[in-house]
Amino acid sequence: FPVTIGRQHSPFLNVQAINLSNLPQGEKVVLLAAVKKQWTHLDFVMKLEKAESIYSHSNFLLALHFSFIGFALLLLILTVYIYISTKRIWYLLYILYSAMGLLYLSVNLGILRNFVFRDFIYFSEVRIYASCYWFLLLGLFLSETLELKRNQPGLNRTLHLLQSLVFGFSLYCLLCLDFGRYRDWE
Repeated sequence: FPVTIGRQHSPFLNVQAINLSNLPQGEKVVLLAAVKKQWTHLDFVMKLEKAESIYSHSNFLLALHFSFIGFALLLLILTVYIYISTKRIWYLLYILYSAMGLLYLSVNLGILRNFVFRDFIYFSEVRIYASCYWFLLLGLFLSETLELKRNQPGLNRTLHLLQSLVFGFSLYCLLCLDFGRYRDWE
């Protein structure tokens, strides 16, 4: 009976803890492990460790991840206060950009899947759309910060056209996912 501890090396590999105390003593036991390794040329190493060391290392990484997310949320709240004080649009774009980045990181670190939304099944889609909107908001933030509308209007129009196309396509894909239209494509 495998139990996910929460330590995640990559989006494709989770550490599994298996209770070996119920196995018969003195008998030879063969454990089979399935490993999904994609897009990497690094060697795979499997270490057998005691559950206590796996749990302590996993708890350390979780504390580190939650501390980072907490610090980033604190900075985000401070930026919200600055936006309310100044009413400048680029602070709003930065807040949205940072929120998408935190959403993307929370999905990649497994925080949302393991601790917040345990029954939600579309985390791979959330990762894709959060990264898509993350870069869209980065483009809007940079175009607003660099004042591309005033300094380079042609580049600004091209950038907004491409961002509108990507936004429209991703919105269409979200609607197809919501209404189940993707099943017709199979």
